[in-house]
Amino acid sequence: MSDTDRDAFSAYASTTDMKGQEGQEGQKAQNSPIEQLVQLTGELEMAAYDDYNDKDEYAARLVTTGGYTEADFDTLKYTNPEYEADYIVNVLDMREAEARAEEAGAILEEKKAIMKALLDTIIRSEEGRPMMGSDEFKAALKLLKEIREGTWKPEGWEEEYGDSYREGDDLHAYEDGEYIY
Repeated sequence: MSDTDRDAFSAYASTTDMKGQEGQEGQKAQNSPIEQLVQLTGELEMAAYDDYNDKDEYAARLVTTGGYTEADFDTLKYTNPEYEADYIVNVLDMREAEARAEEAGAILEEKKAIMKALLDTIIRSEEGRPMMGSDEFKAALKLLKEIREGTWKPEGWEEEYGDSYREGDDLHAYEDGEYIY
């Protein structure tokens, strides 16, 4: 386990009281590794969803600016002054979406490191050996692998959005590899 993974897992462990907490009857109640795994899998999936959604929103906003970034603004404002106000609004929306996408990406990376550290801990521990065949363990590994490979999509994404970023938002449509405005 790398130092980064260990630090991420230690930070997570300290915030979730993984060593145990007092139960209502004074008995020690412990979060089992499987409970931790289920919780982390949910957190990782939410972080991945936010990352996916925010990057999608950024891409859609970039398209609304015609593919131009903020750096191109000075050149464009002299060529099309009548579109300047719309362009400024689109650039501001794009900048906000980009910031959200960067933040979501950082949170996803943190959650991936925590999940990897927990899985490594389970694999190395004798107590975790029976868990390795569980559905929860397999689901966590599958999720982590898909996120790392970039093949993961939120459940229902294709049905809801299809091939366009925001079909109902009229930002743009995507057809045959081309953007249609």
